[in-house]
Amino acid sequence: MSLKEEILRLLREDIEFRYAVLGYLGLEEVVKSIKSLQEQVLLVQKSIERHAQILIGYSKRIEELSSRIEEHSKILAEHSKRLEELSNRVEEHSKVLIEHSKRIKELSSRIRDLSNRIEEHSKVLTEHTRILTEHSKRIEELSKRIEEHSKILIEHSKRIEELSNRIEEHSKILERHTTVLEEHTRAIRMLEGRVMGLTSALIGIRSALGITLEEFVREFLKGLLEARGIPKDKLKLERRIIRVDGKELELNVFNEEPLILAEVTSIIEDVNEVNKVIERVKAIEKIYGRRPDYVFLVTPTIWSKVFREVVKRAKEHEIELIYGRVA
Repeated sequence: MSLKEEILRLLREDIEFRYAVLGYLGLEEVVKSIKSLQEQVLLVQKSIERHAQILIGYSKRIEELSSRIEEHSKILAEHSKRLEELSNRVEEHSKVLIEHSKRIKELSSRIRDLSNRIEEHSKVLTEHTRILTEHSKRIEELSKRIEEHSKILIEHSKRIEELSNRIEEHSKILERHTTVLEEHTRAIRMLEGRVMGLTSALIGIRSALGITLEEFVREFLKGLLEARGIPKDKLKLERRIIRVDGKELELNVFNEEPLILAEVTSIIEDVNEVNKVIERVKAIEKIYGRRPDYVFLVTPTIWSKVFREVVKRAKEHEIELIYGRVA
């Protein structure tokens, strides 16, 4: 066996011989530093294990605040990875020291840096312990508040159930009212047909008696408005001429209080008759500062080709249309 092989065998098998060689090479102090660092790493790992047990103990409560504590878990995981990386790097350094004696100073500097970082990690872990303690207190407070909220929700559920029952009763009442309203609507439509027929008949009687259309409409409206609750002594329906913006307008039927406007025409051939009423309503608004309480457009006849348009436009402007027939 050659001298080289014998030396390599002793380095592998004889620990004292290996340390003696390291001493001659000036690496003994570095190895001691590495061992010290490994011991510190071991202590940090034990500390991490203790914190892991604490975290397991709080895992059930922390689930409720997982979004916030998850960030701390990630930080701890990163620390574990970094410590593992440091351990791997230290092990690599111990192998590389034999071959790279010239880099001893550089490695010593790095070891000091690692020690400082481990110390910083220890401080961070201490801070995490404090934060976890605070979180435990807050979790307990939140648990109490959630219990109170649960009681409130139970009370609300009872009230909602009561309201649902009341709403169901109201729905049944509304259904009955809807049926009654439909019956009333049908009855009103029948009455409207009878009123239109009566109006047409009265207009025929007016012609036979020689009364002017405006006079007839005034008397007709007096009866209609009295039926709607307006006292007879307040109805002084008359013809009137007003002036607005330098323009003179004739009002066929007018009453000042309550404010009533009615326009009378022998036949409606187009929608312009409705527009005339709208113009007079605007003029009254300028003079009196308000819209008339009642607005009528009265005619014996409406042409069928404009009937729908006239009815629509009158309804849009809240004009009550009274007519005898559609021709």
